[in-house]
Amino acid sequence: MPDRNRLHQLALGGWLVALLLAQPGAAIGRDDPWPIQDEQPHSNSQDAGKADGKVNDDALKEAFWRPDGKPHKKGDVSTYRALCEEPGYHDNADLCQQWRTAEATERLEKWAEPQFWATIVSIGLIVLSLFVSAWAAFAAVRAAKAAEDAIEVTREIGARQLRAYVFPQTFSLLFSKRHLPPNIVIVTKNSGQTPAFNCTHVAHMFVGPFPLPDGLPPIPTGLRFANPIGPGVEMSKRLIGPTMSADTIFVVEAGFSAIYVHGRIEYEDFTGEPRSTSYAYYTTGYEALRAGVMTAYQDGHEST
Repeated sequence: MPDRNRLHQLALGGWLVALLLAQPGAAIGRDDPWPIQDEQPHSNSQDAGKADGKVNDDALKEAFWRPDGKPHKKGDVSTYRALCEEPGYHDNADLCQQWRTAEATERLEKWAEPQFWATIVSIGLIVLSLFVSAWAAFAAVRAAKAAEDAIEVTREIGARQLRAYVFPQTFSLLFSKRHLPPNIVIVTKNSGQTPAFNCTHVAHMFVGPFPLPDGLPPIPTGLRFANPIGPGVEMSKRLIGPTMSADTIFVVEAGFSAIYVHGRIEYEDFTGEPRSTSYAYYTTGYEALRAGVMTAYQDGHEST
């Protein structure tokens, strides 16, 4: 009997345990006062606080809980800051990402206008630098051209200072009434600092009216001898004029006619440049004829 009573007690205890386990929400050994709830997906923080059309304050508190324990207000920046520090939910993380994107866009918008004006200023500075560079290049070209001109002028001045200059120096007229032709000795001199190369001297003497109505006649191209003339060297040339009659001598002494000397000297300077000197002299009147004085004529003078 005692054993049978013991079996009845065990069976009764088992049924009691089974009944307790069958109760909904039963928990053995749990000290957590909050019941376990299945997580439901929600799209935003407001949906987290709704269940069957009613607002769940605990869900809203959990989604929008500020660190200071105060509820968040709509549009409060600290709400988003708190959510971004500890999102907790996928929707909150998306909201934080959107907020960061909005902040970045706002910062870009704030810098857009200064960047635009900075770009305009940069473009203006570039254009100004291009203008200054072009002006500097133009000035450099002008300076180079001026330097070239100065060098050329200096070279020409140096060449002029060093080149040979051959000119007639004196004319000695010898004349008498013995029906002898007049003689004239022409002395030429190189007054330059370098030799005159291939120097030729051609001249002729004639009697004609004074002044010449038709200008000087051309110089005859006779036989020429080329000689060099050193710096400071003199060379002489003798000319014999035509024989003059008594009537010719009379009109010359009276000043109606004159004895003319017309010549040309050709040579090359040290640079190989061809040079020349043309001259024309005359004498008329009794005193000048007897003294043998020659005077430069108004035409026929040229030097290169």
